Amino acid sequence: MASTPILLIEDDLEFGAIVSHVLQFAGYKVSWAKDGIEALQMAKLESPALILSDFMLPAGGGSTFFQRLRMSPQTANTPIVILSAVAREIVEGTVGEEIHAYFLAKPYKKDELLGLIDALLLGQSRPRFLLHQAAEAASGRGRVLLVYGDLEQRSRLHSALSLNTFHVMEADNMAAAWAALENSRLEGHPVPNVVVIDAEVDFGTSPKLALQLEQTHDTQSIPVIVVTADKSQRTGFADARNVTVFLDKPLDPMRLLRQVEELVPIKS
Repeated sequence: MASTPILLIEDDLEFGAIVSHVLQFAGYKVSWAKDGIEALQMAKLESPALILSDFMLPAGGGSTFFQRLRMSPQTANTPIVILSAVAREIVEGTVGEEIHAYFLAKPYKKDELLGLIDALLLGQSRPRFLLHQAAEAASGRGRVLLVYGDLEQRSRLHSALSLNTFHVMEADNMAAAWAALENSRLEGHPVPNVVVIDAEVDFGTSPKLALQLEQTHDTQSIPVIVVTADKSQRTGFADARNVTVFLDKPLDPMRLLRQVEELVPIKS
């Protein structure tokens, strides 16, 4: 499938850059539109083999956008995959079954996305409307516990990690973080390879989590990444020897991904 043209439609610049990078690394030729009007123009000019589109789009989006794609000779039969964090039922009710689209919920793993693309480009018959459920990678690169307060930013960080085959556990407070670790143990999963802590979680009590991890037998060697908007907050982690690095806010998802990859190298 090398050099197969794919049209990516995504107005979120950070997320679009991540998906574009994944597709290009897999050998696809990627065109990236930031809104509905630009997407329709690019689709007519380039006749992509497949379209990946966000559901909520500025300038020319909405249900009519997908209808116009199907009305155009260049994209009447082009496979369309809708990528969205919006509930499947809402997307299906808005877009309509007649569009013959696939739906892949955010966040998703890189293998899910690439597996679906490969299946569609190989000519798999299209359903009326399908919530694609790809087989999850057995283990991926490793496991990351993401303890982060801001839901929107946490979702972006989760997507960047999971698209690059990391299994991500989420928590928005200290109690939820320990519950996630306990559930992981009960299910027989290995402890996380990395823990990422937002220093502002629970109004500054996040250093306690780093210390508790260090004092617990099966988590004491886990490297911790601390994300902070205020460098003075770093002093609260002075006694936590497992803190490997501090990253400043606002945090670029690709910056976090590169740091996690350094701590969890690919096994030969």
